Amino acid sequence: MKLVKRATLILLGLLFLLISSAYILVISNKKVLQERLSNELKSKYGLKFEVDKIQVSFFENWPRTSVRFTNVRIQSLLHNPQNREFFNARSMSLSFNLRRMLGGEFIVSYIGLKDARIDLIRLENGTSNFEIFKKSNQGDSLLSKDTANTVVFEIENLKLENTSFNFTNRQKKQRIAINLFNTALRIRNYSDGARARLVGNVHVLGLLFNPKNGVFLKNKETQLNLDLAYFKATKTICVFPPSTIKIEDEIYRVASLIDVGEKQRFALIVENKTCSVSKAAELLAPNIKKALSAFVLKNTIDVRFVLVSSIGRKKEPFLLVDVMAQHIALELGKKKIPFTDLSFKGRLLSSDSNGTKGNSETAAISFAQVTGNILDLPMRASVNVTNLKAPILEIHGNLLIEASRLKFKETKHIILSGSAKAQISFQGPAKQLNDGRFLDEPMKFLADVDMHNFTYRKNNKSEPYSINGKATARNKDVYFENLILTSRAGKIALKGRVENFVSYLFNKKDVMKFDLVAKAGTLDLNSFFNPDKLEAAGVTDTKRLPDKQKPGNIKYDMELKVQLAANKILFKKFVAEKVNGNVTYKDEVWSFSSIKLNTCNGRISGAAKLVDLKHISADISAMDLNINTLFTQCDNFGQEAVQSENIKGNLSLNAKFKTDLEPGMKIAGESMWGEVDLKLKAGHLINFEPIQNLSRFLVLNRNLDDVEFSELNETFRLKGYVMEIDELEISSNLLNLYVVNGVYDFKGVSNINVLVPWSNLKTKNRLLSPKNTGKSAQSTRGLKLNFQGPKKNLKISFGHKELK
Repeated sequence: MKLVKRATLILLGLLFLLISSAYILVISNKKVLQERLSNELKSKYGLKFEVDKIQVSFFENWPRTSVRFTNVRIQSLLHNPQNREFFNARSMSLSFNLRRMLGGEFIVSYIGLKDARIDLIRLENGTSNFEIFKKSNQGDSLLSKDTANTVVFEIENLKLENTSFNFTNRQKKQRIAINLFNTALRIRNYSDGARARLVGNVHVLGLLFNPKNGVFLKNKETQLNLDLAYFKATKTICVFPPSTIKIEDEIYRVASLIDVGEKQRFALIVENKTCSVSKAAELLAPNIKKALSAFVLKNTIDVRFVLVSSIGRKKEPFLLVDVMAQHIALELGKKKIPFTDLSFKGRLLSSDSNGTKGNSETAAISFAQVTGNILDLPMRASVNVTNLKAPILEIHGNLLIEASRLKFKETKHIILSGSAKAQISFQGPAKQLNDGRFLDEPMKFLADVDMHNFTYRKNNKSEPYSINGKATARNKDVYFENLILTSRAGKIALKGRVENFVSYLFNKKDVMKFDLVAKAGTLDLNSFFNPDKLEAAGVTDTKRLPDKQKPGNIKYDMELKVQLAANKILFKKFVAEKVNGNVTYKDEVWSFSSIKLNTCNGRISGAAKLVDLKHISADISAMDLNINTLFTQCDNFGQEAVQSENIKGNLSLNAKFKTDLEPGMKIAGESMWGEVDLKLKAGHLINFEPIQNLSRFLVLNRNLDDVEFSELNETFRLKGYVMEIDELEISSNLLNLYVVNGVYDFKGVSNINVLVPWSNLKTKNRLLSPKNTGKSAQSTRGLKLNFQGPKKNLKISFGHKELK
């Protein structure tokens, strides 16, 4: 035991003597070391080396002795007119092999830097502050004559703490800026090169190789774990798998080959099987980020990235990026067009025709075998992006549109059914997906759609509308030749286009504009205005609804223009045949112009306007209408004084009319206004009680059950339920008279003044000739009578009464 203690003490003593000797050796030679290092850098590299203070540390990098230089400054003495230093450090430590130091050799095996800054600048004229090799024309003025005593660098460890590296090439407007925090490089030297491991934290401020393309890796935190090798013969540096770079929680496996010899090129391979596209895109140059910004992926994908570039040359890098995705979600463009359950294989290639360097103008991104859902609709497609400087997006695909799965803003409160197949192609600047010019020129969107019972209804009880046929969408608009629109009213064949239809679906604020030619067989409009069906469609008693919910206040973002032709149209009892006309809609106003139709054995033409579904006005001309049929089909125009069975004849008229409307398109009688010029030919009043009463009161023993009229010409005005009558001569086969003036009230008390010429009273039991005399009531003498009272109880009295 004592022997062991003695041996230990002896060893410790020897070690102490060794350490003390080495420490004394370094202390005594630290000035020599500084001079040797200064001469070495000056003679071999043309560098000026300055320090403020030298300290010796025996334990900082044990078992090596370290010399710490404080406030180190290095600058080039070659072509450095501004005397700008390219290196400074608050602290630089050099460690030496202790055994060889005792033999008088200064072999540097470790370098440690703290708070260092390396600034390499190449000026516009080509000179730089980091020229380090002797030039043939430099002469010997800068070189030391004593080169026997040198410092040899055989680095095994390099440690960098808070060290920044900046390279600026003002000629080519390139810049590399990196901050290294606690970064270590361990090296094994061999006769043909070296093997190293680089581990540490790096903050990349930016890598600018080409100003046109922008900065790579801008402001990114990075962790390095690289396995490196250097080969002297080929002057190449290799990065071997499984080297990794971690950038903001994304781990990338990397491999690289860097030629620092004559070719001055490097190649980089990066792989990540769980890559976030948004995070990966942030590492790339702006032009590539711009191309990828249209695609927002919500899942990770498998990525393999290959980059080949020249060193120190103003050339675009060669890029090859392969991606594969399975069952991911994606949003396209500013409109966030949703894709789900998406699978694809993609490739980004930026290369010239020789495949030796990058060319973003000919670069392309392609996605093949794309399957999944767009807007929840099954699709298959291929996608290409070309010219990454000004990216052009191109899409070709097939889409199955199941109406029940559509999720536009318009589909939230309606029921859709049926399906459609679409072949879609799209081409245009990718940037327009992200601004207000979506679907504007030069974008080209084309979709051929084949619809099968594509049906719309408000609810299960409301009127269904279905479409069958083919349509083509071009950019914002839809075109069609023979779409069949089917409803309970009948079938309509449509030809024309809908402007802004596509952009409207994608929530742009464009107004849809319909320009259509519509042809129909028989249309039964009663399905639209039947009160029960209106209630099923959600139109109830609008007086109980707030203004914003009333049908008259519903706003439609559309304009309509229709050329209509129908063989027959039915509305209540009214039958119209050979109907032609134009229908327009804009700003809550429906306009009907150039309307022509056959009805009641005659012809009607005219125009009408319907405002806000509340107010209607019309200007109508009619020729030779069967008045009996007209009264029958129009339900006696809502009055009870003259029924269809009481009247016969052929009616022609010119009328202006307007009124307010109640729910169910019913006329609000108190709001009616009209001016009517009418002509009645071959007229008959049959079993008309007011006329029959004359036989008991005035013209005895005459049968007034069927009174035939001469041609009747009259102008009257309608104000609410009141009809104002001007002077009218009525000549019949049994009685001639004048209506001097009067008001007929369909709801209240009527007041009509009548003049019966004396000649009528002299004629008994014979028929008169129903022919107007052409005389006015003022120039005719006769019996003055007045009809007054409610419409069903008009009483006759002598004399005229003043109209109110």
